[in-house]
Amino acid sequence: MALRTSPNDLVDAHAGLFPIDLALSKVCHGALARWLSLPDTHLLYKVIKEARCMMPKKHMGPIDRLLNAFKVGKKKYETITPIKALAAVKPDFKVTIAKSRASSIMAEKNDKADFKIFTDGSGQRGKIGAAAVMYKKGKPPQSTQSR
Repeated sequence: MALRTSPNDLVDAHAGLFPIDLALSKVCHGALARWLSLPDTHLLYKVIKEARCMMPKKHMGPIDRLLNAFKVGKKKYETITPIKALAAVKPDFKVTIAKSRASSIMAEKNDKADFKIFTDGSGQRGKIGAAAVMYKKGKPPQSTQSR
């Protein structure tokens, strides 16, 4: 909370906000970094590559302006190939929610999985709590709790 007469730049600094020029610069730099790391199969790869090779003297486009502003030059960037999630690929885990305590105990005894993760959460008196425990065959459980 701030007073109406508090200087905006001071309030922004305390809120952890960048000045607008730095915030825009950060967003533009992130976009340029993503473009420069595109795989050669991407539709924009050729456009970016050509823009890096030849900088126009007139009528610079947005890509040209970003390349010029951040002085990228001929630096090499790592290509990041995205992983596609296929709809036909099913996850390697199974989620079960038992209807009763007895069926839960029976299902756990019959389950032969190498790893088992049990979770629970609740809300009481305006607070939220959560817990998880992971079992691996032959090892003691590892747990985490959050409040």
